[in-house]
Amino acid sequence: LFNDRVGLEFTYWTTNVVDAIVARQFPVSGGFINTQLDNIGSLHKHGVDVGIQGTVLQRRNLNLSMFVNGAYLYQEIEDLGGAPALKTGGSYSRYRQYLAEGFAPGSFFGPRVAAVAIPLNIDGTCTEPTREAALAYFATARDPSAFKPLVDGNTPGTFGEANGTLASHNCGTGALATYLGKSTPDWQGMFGFTLGFFGNFELTSMMEFKLGDFVNHDLSGEFRRTHAGIGRNVPACVSLESTMRNPASTADSRLDAAIDWARDCEGLAPLDGLNAINSADHVRWRELSLTYRIPTALIDRMGMASAQVSLGARNLALWVNSAFTGMDPEANISGRCNGGLDCNFLDGTDGWQVPIPRRITFSTRVSF
Repeated sequence: LFNDRVGLEFTYWTTNVVDAIVARQFPVSGGFINTQLDNIGSLHKHGVDVGIQGTVLQRRNLNLSMFVNGAYLYQEIEDLGGAPALKTGGSYSRYRQYLAEGFAPGSFFGPRVAAVAIPLNIDGTCTEPTREAALAYFATARDPSAFKPLVDGNTPGTFGEANGTLASHNCGTGALATYLGKSTPDWQGMFGFTLGFFGNFELTSMMEFKLGDFVNHDLSGEFRRTHAGIGRNVPACVSLESTMRNPASTADSRLDAAIDWARDCEGLAPLDGLNAINSADHVRWRELSLTYRIPTALIDRMGMASAQVSLGARNLALWVNSAFTGMDPEANISGRCNGGLDCNFLDGTDGWQVPIPRRITFSTRVSF
């Protein structure tokens, strides 16, 4: 396009997988106590890859080229052959990623605070209390472990089918079954530029983005906010707990603190994942480098054909949306492993990891 100054690429693809391997539990009367692999699953996915690149400016000692590309991905498990949804992490309830029919592989399911004025289950009936009843409950100081939030309820035995009811740790149904998002974004891609100037200098920059129904489970933060033994050290949550436990505070201030606690701090068992699985849309400045090609006149006497020096930086900056509470949206608890359900699908949980470090490099390259 435009005399080869612009290039455009577009690809649409679709895939249907049948006889996918599923870990199926057979009746133990047949002799199989543990799950057995069975070819009973089906999966559909489709996507779009699009990219554009071009030369924006071209002069004798100045040229600029730019690029942007993106990939859209849709995935859905259509059938598990009658097998129940598969959970990552086995019986460890803190991991909230599942393979469930009708959703993308590795989708998150967990509790979500109910959209009511006072989302507190103070009497064990899963009904929103009146302000008068709530003030009577908080007429005395309370430990935040003494009550739990009200969350969205779901149809028993299903995932992601909200039924308009309220649930909690001791009443209602489907407290842990609300769909919260995917560990893979709808869209991801890169954009950047290469700038050549003064004949021998070249500046290159590249940024990456991930967005669209993309969430991350901040498990480390969930422990820090909520765990009574090794956590509760986040300043905002400490302040709320202090207000609730302070005998000198008023009932109104305790109630307001309890509502904020339910919406921002509560988590871990028996409502694992609450307030910890949030949007992870982000843009990361992945790479910036400056290269200087040493003039031929300076290197001929040393018998070199070419030589260049480069100064580079990776992971310079990260911009995330305001809902993200973790350290790094690309952190992953699984690390390196050798296959299996957790290795393949436990890929959006940040637990006890460190953020991707910033790296500065200096390099030289010569040829003879």
